[in-house]
Amino acid sequence: MRTSARLLAVVLVAALPACAAATRTYNLRVEGMTCGQSCPLEVEEALESIPGVRSVSVDYPTQSAVIVVDADRELTTREMDLSFRNKGYFISSMEPAK
Repeated sequence: MRTSARLLAVVLVAALPACAAATRTYNLRVEGMTCGQSCPLEVEEALESIPGVRSVSVDYPTQSAVIVVDADRELTTREMDLSFRNKGYFISSMEPAK
């Protein structure tokens, strides 16, 4: 059992760079958030509902978000804006994370 567990650990560690390379990260500027509690949560839930989105982190004080998507996913600000369903939020800029 120990050999199997070690082999599994080696395989998982070796696969990590491949998994990380399979995504792209973007920094977003989110306009329209007027509160620090429900607004970021609504933005996060809306963006997470888009197919291909792996994770979202919204920061109210800076009116920004970081979104991680599948590498083969072409995501547009229009598609993200549509996910908000007329809640008053919109993406004013989208830049690849450095």
